[in-house]
Amino acid sequence: MTVVMLAVFIAMVGIASQYPPDARFMPFVAGIPAIALCLLQLYLDLRRSRRVREHETARQKLSRITGGRIDFDMARERPAAVRSTPHSSATVRRELALWGYFLGLVGGVLLFGFMATIPVFVVVFLRQWAKTSWSFALGLAVAASTVLYLVFILGLKVGPHPGFVTGFILERLFG
Repeated sequence: MTVVMLAVFIAMVGIASQYPPDARFMPFVAGIPAIALCLLQLYLDLRRSRRVREHETARQKLSRITGGRIDFDMARERPAAVRSTPHSSATVRRELALWGYFLGLVGGVLLFGFMATIPVFVVVFLRQWAKTSWSFALGLAVAASTVLYLVFILGLKVGPHPGFVTGFILERLFG
């Protein structure tokens, strides 16, 4: 997932570099930090993977020295990073859930617009993933929407995507 996200952000920044300065500002603001975070995550994943390999190598050496397979549970002695292998079912479920959130966010922005999707996304994510209270999730959604409105619409004079469905409905209602 991290590699795919890195490719998306690199492509986004690469395409935006062809835009005029005012138009490329927002993709750069979102894309460059995202590229840095993806690279950091890849580094952490590779480091964790190496620790898992080192642990398995030590176990294999012990089996070879004793002349047989070692059959005892070392779960309590292993660090948490080693217990949770990159391909465990819990990891796969978490990654699928995160892909669902990401694709839901992108689909929501395309269909219903940026300003309508962000508060809904924040509430759903905080309630389902972070298990926060309704009041905290709603308060943070209002705060995030207010900040986004003040920064992008009033401050930078950037009109966020209105959404295809929302745009269609508003066009039918108001001509």
